[in-house]
Amino acid sequence: MSLDLARIDAAVVDHAPPAARQRPRSLLIASSIFSGAAVMIMAALTGLYLAARHVALAGHATWVPSGGLPLTGPNTALFTLLLSIPAMAWAQQAVRNNDRQSLWISYGIVLLLGAAFVNAESFILRTMNLSTDPKTPVGISQSNVALLIFVIVGVHIAIIGAAMLATLVTGFRALGGRLDRSDHDAVDAVALFWYVAVALFGLLWYAVYVMK
Repeated sequence: MSLDLARIDAAVVDHAPPAARQRPRSLLIASSIFSGAAVMIMAALTGLYLAARHVALAGHATWVPSGGLPLTGPNTALFTLLLSIPAMAWAQQAVRNNDRQSLWISYGIVLLLGAAFVNAESFILRTMNLSTDPKTPVGISQSNVALLIFVIVGVHIAIIGAAMLATLVTGFRALGGRLDRSDHDAVDAVALFWYVAVALFGLLWYAVYVMK
């Protein structure tokens, strides 16, 4: 009896369909590489900013004058980005449930909050009380401070813009029905890049806006 069962089991195994091929997670790998590059760029710029700030303060110079960088705008920008985290997590859950409607809604919220963040950062740069012209009475030291802040904030806005573009492209792929619970690497890749971009603003917020 045991021999017959063994033959039956072998026959079942021989005629079983092949296992599904494991999809290469190239999008997640690419997202990890881009996220790592963004982290290195922002870390280098923030380190340059903090090093220049340390030298200026060690020489008893004024780095950012009182009122030069109000904290209300940066706090609003940070809160806006933090609100986008649960929306992006909702998108990841929606694609696993094959709920395309929720995926589109969550992506719409993320893009709306991203646009609001970019608008807030642009407003901060326009209203900060620092000069970028070394010939103005403010002085060349303040000009260097302003240029550093413009570069750091500008690079981060570019990172957020890239994350928004990736979100938009992934949303169009979902609109065409190309994403579901068996193929959601694109959604996870975009989410990883977005989370890193939000974390990088937390670094920028503390180093530039809070520490000043």
